[in-house]
Amino acid sequence: MLKKINNNDAWEKIWNRNFFAKEFPDKEVVDFINYHLPKKNKRKKRVLDIGFGNGVNLKYFHGKGFRCYGIEIIKKNISLIKKDFNNRIKVKLGDFKSLDFAKNYFDFVTCNGVLYYDSKINVAKGVKEIYRVMKSKGICRIYLLSSNDYNFKIKNYFEKSYKIPLKRTFFNYKEIKKIFFPFKKVLIGKHDFNFIDYKKKHSYWVITAYK
Repeated sequence: MLKKINNNDAWEKIWNRNFFAKEFPDKEVVDFINYHLPKKNKRKKRVLDIGFGNGVNLKYFHGKGFRCYGIEIIKKNISLIKKDFNNRIKVKLGDFKSLDFAKNYFDFVTCNGVLYYDSKINVAKGVKEIYRVMKSKGICRIYLLSSNDYNFKIKNYFEKSYKIPLKRTFFNYKEIKKIFFPFKKVLIGKHDFNFIDYKKKHSYWVITAYK
């Protein structure tokens, strides 16, 4: 039986192993920029990437001309971004449950593959924090696990792909609607796939929410 450990400690071990290093931005981030964000006056717009990992999405936003900020729990990743960008991308140590930024500060927020590595209560806290730091008419793009994922039915499921037990949380449609209720407009999309075994479908919610 896999031993439960704190998710923050698990991520520290994963990154210290250099388990993965994405070279390209996530498709959800590329689509967010292409279909939802402005084409002009980008230098006046602040973007926050929560749980930026190795910074590939932050770098993509920066390359597109936005003013970029990031928050991450891994000190190593923060040091790398500071070294590579010399404060042109502003990053902080912290997590999504308590964002160290003023309210109404960001035009756009993205959080891809991060929130669902916690309890439903804490995910709801994270969404409230995202709402708080967003400006009026701001937009966020959030990626959450769907209860349609084949792993949802596995009792006491832990993420094994990193060879470290890592708890994940799955959401149904009603729960998504409840969590994002403060937003004026919420677009709820789905991303379903499996490239290896068609019987084992991966399923994610892709939420675009307007304040």
